[in-house]
Amino acid sequence: MISQFKKLIKYFLFLFILFFLVVNWNDVHYFFDYHFLVSKMKSVFRINNVMAEEKKQGTIEISKISVSSPIVFLKQEDNNYDKALREGVLLYPSSSLPGKPGITIILGHSAPENYPDINYDTVFSNINNLVKGDKVVINFNNKKYVYLVQRKYIIEKGGELLTKPEDNKNTLVLLSCWPPGRNLKRIAVEAKRI
Repeated sequence: MISQFKKLIKYFLFLFILFFLVVNWNDVHYFFDYHFLVSKMKSVFRINNVMAEEKKQGTIEISKISVSSPIVFLKQEDNNYDKALREGVLLYPSSSLPGKPGITIILGHSAPENYPDINYDTVFSNINNLVKGDKVVINFNNKKYVYLVQRKYIIEKGGELLTKPEDNKNTLVLLSCWPPGRNLKRIAVEAKRI
């Protein structure tokens, strides 16, 4: 009798957990994500990426969408974008430095709604909410550069930006996956320096 009761309890617990996961999958599926688990282990063991820390030279702030992130600068020949994007947003290696003439392209991750805020995975999730006139502030080499959003547009994955470099013009383009968390297209938010 007791062994049958224990067996029923095991089946009940199994079915309960299975039902719980199915019903709440949108809220719990992140716990089964490799990147989420690794980041939590890193925070528990206080593992820091010293090499990436040295590459941080600036910050980006967009108060309207609560973005405050370090900017990671990679060398032209380094192509480990995923590693860099875990440390902040990334200045695209072949683009202009902040404050210099040309186009400054900053890449950032986006994630679906309710995704845990880890490793800057959600930093650009809300750039679609930016409208013309919103401020983007970049602090770089002890200088502050303020940009005003001009427009936003969607481009195909691997497609070209609509903006072209102009002499003595200072353009900033924020770039992320679209829709958030999906690697289907790209959203570009273009801003001009004031």
